[in-house]
Amino acid sequence: MPLEPHTRLTKTDQGREAIARRLPELPPRLRPVLIMMDGKRTVAELSLLADAMGGQAALAQLVDLGLAEPVPGLVPSSLSPAPPPLAELGSGGAPAAALSLEQFRTQLADYFEAQLGPSAQMLAIQIRACQQVRDLKPLIARGTDNLQHFKGLAAVKAFQQGLGSQMPTA
Repeated sequence: MPLEPHTRLTKTDQGREAIARRLPELPPRLRPVLIMMDGKRTVAELSLLADAMGGQAALAQLVDLGLAEPVPGLVPSSLSPAPPPLAELGSGGAPAAALSLEQFRTQLADYFEAQLGPSAQMLAIQIRACQQVRDLKPLIARGTDNLQHFKGLAAVKAFQQGLGSQMPTA
């Protein structure tokens, strides 16, 4: 099933159950991709995040398995612009707008889980529990160290130019 870049994807009830109960219908390499589907991210954004797990093909596989679906009833993207993909955030001369602490924590945890797989689960839990930006800083350092170790300096730079540039200030 071809997916349009502006389409937003979310988990189905079967997808939520597959994550919660670790059902065999969910291939382990696709688990982080499904976790990132929150109904807010577009196919284009998810494809960038899921590049190491197969990109858009992984998204299509999750839809075909009945674990994910397009979000119904949304305003067309031409009337409600989608946020830019992570690769575009913070580029083009203008600084990226800072996210709220809650948005940043969620996206940060999802990002590290997607990039680093199951080894980032504890880090993601700690990130989601942070109540202040200063508490996030050592966790971000640990996550970027892991990114550098497993994916190289280019992955760290992409993070810093993308999601890292949207860190809240207070």
